[in-house]
Amino acid sequence: MAAALVQGASRGIGRAMVKELAASGRFSRVFAACRRPDEVADWADSAPQHVTVVPLRIDLDDDGSIEAASKEVEASGTPLSVLINAAGLLHDESRGIAPERKLEDLQLASLQRVFQVNTFGPMLMARHFSPLLVASKQPAVFASISARVGSIGDCAMGGWYSYRASKAAQNMFTKALSIELLRRSRGQCAAIGLHPGTVRTGLSAPFAANVPAGKLFEPDFAAARLLRVVHDAMAAPKDRTGRVYDYNGDVIEW
Repeated sequence: MAAALVQGASRGIGRAMVKELAASGRFSRVFAACRRPDEVADWADSAPQHVTVVPLRIDLDDDGSIEAASKEVEASGTPLSVLINAAGLLHDESRGIAPERKLEDLQLASLQRVFQVNTFGPMLMARHFSPLLVASKQPAVFASISARVGSIGDCAMGGWYSYRASKAAQNMFTKALSIELLRRSRGQCAAIGLHPGTVRTGLSAPFAANVPAGKLFEPDFAAARLLRVVHDAMAAPKDRTGRVYDYNGDVIEW
């Protein structure tokens, strides 16, 4: 059987995805990657008997940690067929990061930090892990959690400059990556974006009160829906690659 990896696995959607992947019966090994692997070290005890959940250290500020993690996954001997980038940054009170309402709110340090997590992180993950997806010689998917607000065509409200721009840049990277991966894998590896909707996590907490009834999803719900999209992409990489899909499997315009 194959392996799956979730980057940003310690909380929110990433945590729920690890649980869902382990329970799916599709994978013998699930790598739960985050900055502090001790936060997920006890998950192996609750995994199904035939599944091994492996804590893995990945720090998106440390390219060396990403390279080392890729070597650890390769050394496991289990082909990697799914990689999901679930880490995301919208606000961080400790760093003074919040969605900008106007141009005067823009700060260079905040821009750099948001892009580091939302854009540069997935790019570095692809740099080190895409060879493993291609080497598996089976249908594979590289997926990143995106957001509808990263759609240029759907931007009607303005604001939220750093978050919108970082997700739009991530989407462009996903599109470019999809072309290279499809060529390298001879049509077997897709690269897609995933829009989870508004999910009850720390990322959405400051804005949850404004979400319409029935539109604030639990992490388990979002994870299950998004993994259906991932599995659909594995079933038809050539047809599904290079797009951003919402939790219903519908395409979001760029």
